[in-house]
Amino acid sequence: MQNFSRRAFLKISALLIFLFIKPLAFAAKKVALPLDKLSELKEPGDGIILKIKEKNYILIKKGEKQYLTIDGTCTHQKCNVDFKKEWKEIRCSCHGSKYTLEGKVLNGPSTTDLTVVDSVVDKERLIITIEK
Repeated sequence: MQNFSRRAFLKISALLIFLFIKPLAFAAKKVALPLDKLSELKEPGDGIILKIKEKNYILIKKGEKQYLTIDGTCTHQKCNVDFKKEWKEIRCSCHGSKYTLEGKVLNGPSTTDLTVVDSVVDKERLIITIEK
C-alpha cells in the first residue's frame, strides 16, 4: 500500500467532506406549526405573513385543514411581498408587482410566479419544508 503524504491526506479528506457532508448543510428543514395556533385563519382566503429563519412566507387558508405556503420574496428584485385579505391578492410594495393568492403573476414588473413552498397537514400540525 502506498504511503500518503499529509497534503494528500488533507486533500482527500476535504474532498470527502465536500462530497458527503456539505449537501447535508443545504438539506431542507421542516417547521411544524400547531393548527390551533393558526386560529386567525378562519375561512378560505385568510392569510398571515410568517417569518421563519429571517425570511417571510405567506400562509393562506384554502379550505378545512388545507393551506398554501408561498415564499414571501418578490421574484422581480427580491423585496418582501405583502398580503391583506381585503386585497384578494399578494402585492410587492417596492415596484408594484401583484400576484394571485396562489402566487401567480397578475401584473409586473415581475414575470415569474412566487415560489410555492411544500407544506402538508399532518394530524394537528402544518409541516412546512423550507430550504436552509
